[in-house]
Amino acid sequence: MLDRLGDKRHFRNALSNLSNCPEGFFFLRDNFIRSHALHCVAGWLVSLGDRHADNLLVSTATGESVAIDFGYAFGATAFLPIPELAPFRYR
Repeated sequence: MLDRLGDKRHFRNALSNLSNCPEGFFFLRDNFIRSHALHCVAGWLVSLGDRHADNLLVSTATGESVAIDFGYAFGATAFLPIPELAPFRYR
C-alpha cells in the first residue's frame, strides 16, 4: 500500500517541481488529466492494445500526455514469437 501512495506523491512532486506557482501546478495537472483521459477513451474505442504506463510520455512544458509504443518505435516487436493482435497501428 505504501508503494502505491509513494507513486502518487512522486508524480505530484514532479508536477510541483515543474511549476513556479500553485496555478502552474493546477494547469499541468489539468492538462495531464484531460489529455490522458482522451488517450484512454480513444484507445478503448478503437480497441488499441498494449496501453500501460511504460508507453506514456509527459510534456514537461504543458503536462500533456502522449501515447507511444516504445517497442514498436524501436523495432522490438518484430522479434516477438507471437505477433501482437492490435487491429491497426498508428504510423
